[in-house]
Amino acid sequence: MDENDMKRLLEAHGAETRQHFDAVAAGLREHVDSLREHVDSATEGLRQHFDSATAEMRQHVDETAAKTQQHVDEATAETRLHFDIVAEGMRRSLEIVVEGVMTSNEKINRLESKFDQFASDIDVRVTRLEAVTSRRSRAKHA
Repeated sequence: MDENDMKRLLEAHGAETRQHFDAVAAGLREHVDSLREHVDSATEGLRQHFDSATAEMRQHVDETAAKTQQHVDEATAETRLHFDIVAEGMRRSLEIVVEGVMTSNEKINRLESKFDQFASDIDVRVTRLEAVTSRRSRAKHA
């Protein structure tokens, strides 16, 4: 085998090897494209799953928020009603206390008036007694 034969043999094997590599590369490209499609499909499936889960979660949060708001509204109304009842009771109790104070003031005013009259009567009696005592004393000394 001479050098030219060797070149032809190498060229033939080189062409055959190139064809084999080209075939393997084409198969790999197809496989990579297939994997890419599979990944894209799986990614889309996950995206849809997450979108669905997010929508469900959002709906659950909205429902929970609505229930919580309803509970707060009901509790607020109940508290307001309770406060109104307590305030009305306190108002009535205060009215009773005010009436009692007014009655006590009236009694105190009447007692003051009676005391003033009593003190005035005593003053008059003392003055009379002093006058009588003074007359008797002068009559005894005269």
